[in-house]
Amino acid sequence: MSAPRLENFDYIGYAAYSITICCNFKHNYFESDKTVHECINILKEIAEKYQFKIYLYTFMPDHLHLCVIGDSENANLQKMIKIFKQKCGFWFKKEYNKQLFQQGYYDHIIRKEEGIENVMKYIANNPVRKELCKNFEDYRFTGSFEFDVNKIFM
Repeated sequence: MSAPRLENFDYIGYAAYSITICCNFKHNYFESDKTVHECINILKEIAEKYQFKIYLYTFMPDHLHLCVIGDSENANLQKMIKIFKQKCGFWFKKEYNKQLFQQGYYDHIIRKEEGIENVMKYIANNPVRKELCKNFEDYRFTGSFEFDVNKIFM
């Protein structure tokens, strides 16, 4: 199952996105520190290579949320997500002999009127809404490569 991409949008350049990637069959693969930390390392590597800033990530037990912004006119979201999923999936298959991700992903192009801070707050509070923690600051699988997450929403 693949979420449709917008026909008249090339997903290249300085745009901001909210991304959701689900685990295969909604399994809780992101409860493991080892798996999440490996995926975070791969995310950092791939984001730099494909010229994206990772403003926020939250690894929920069965999916992950990203708030990303293209950092050059050549930043290609589709390529970045594809390579991220491939590298994480290859590592996970080698480590556990299982498929990590379901096919496809969901994207939302963040418009200026929505405000990127509002999207980030929504993502950061996902573990609170799911009662995994009382405050987003307490959730160990939320972070940013650009900011101190605890200071973003003060």
